[in-house]
Amino acid sequence: CALPIWSPGLTGFTLIVCADATQTLAAAVAYARTKLEDGTYDCNLIMAKTKLVKKASIPRAELRAATLAASLSHVVKQNLGQFIDEEIYVTDSTITLYWLNQDQRPLQMSIRNSVIEVQRLTDVKNWFHVPGPQNPADIPTRSVRVEEIVGESEWLKGKPWMRSEEHTSELQSP
Repeated sequence: CALPIWSPGLTGFTLIVCADATQTLAAAVAYARTKLEDGTYDCNLIMAKTKLVKKASIPRAELRAATLAASLSHVVKQNLGQFIDEEIYVTDSTITLYWLNQDQRPLQMSIRNSVIEVQRLTDVKNWFHVPGPQNPADIPTRSVRVEEIVGESEWLKGKPWMRSEEHTSELQSP
């Protein structure tokens, strides 16, 4: 777990948790977005988790990634909750967002159980859609070179939108 460097005037951070999946792997990544003394923003990887997904369709795997993200955020909140000012959850799956916001139509048992778990651990109004290329959780779902995940990489520092003043400009409500 890598924590952001705290400056004297820093009071808290925005927790940004990203979820993505392939048919065989679900990934969740948590970042801390902090406002620096000069008014700019920094973003740092806190922790990440992956899980193998067996025989799942892409939508079900994406829901599994959202469940993993909710679980990951729960761990972060238990350990750093007093520092968290805001929570943002992102996925590139519109189907997952539909399932999370669906209360009227019956869902299959496994889907319903995953939805209930995400709703228990997070506030669904904090879930947003982000285009696939803007989702840093995509990185652990594919092969990457070492150079892509060290130093000031998007893996360690998050995507540019996460460090911008208008960090919600890339986010779309379900």
